[in-house]
Amino acid sequence: MSFAPDKVLAARERRTGRRTNRQSVGDQGLLVNQIATDVLLWPSSLWRVADLEPMRPLPVHRWVRCRGFTVTEQVPAWLVAGPHGDVVEWVITQT
Repeated sequence: MSFAPDKVLAARERRTGRRTNRQSVGDQGLLVNQIATDVLLWPSSLWRVADLEPMRPLPVHRWVRCRGFTVTEQVPAWLVAGPHGDVVEWVITQT
C-alpha cells in the first residue's frame, strides 16, 4: 500500500462536498500505529504491516507517518476494543 495525495484529496472533496487546496502539505502520508487500542475510529481496518517507508518521526512514539508499507495480515477490527473486543462488537451490533 502506498500514499497517493491526489486520491486522499479527492476522497476529502467527495466526503465534504467542498473543493480542497490541491497543494500537497509536507506532513501528509499514511499513519501507522503500533497499538490497536489507540485507534479512534471504529469499525476500522486493522492490518499487520512490514517494510515501512518512514517519512519522519511523530511526537507520539507509537505513530509512524510513512510513504508505504506491505500488508502481511488483516486482523479482526474488534481488537481495538481490547481483549474482550469480540463481545463488545457483538453488543454494538445487537444495539
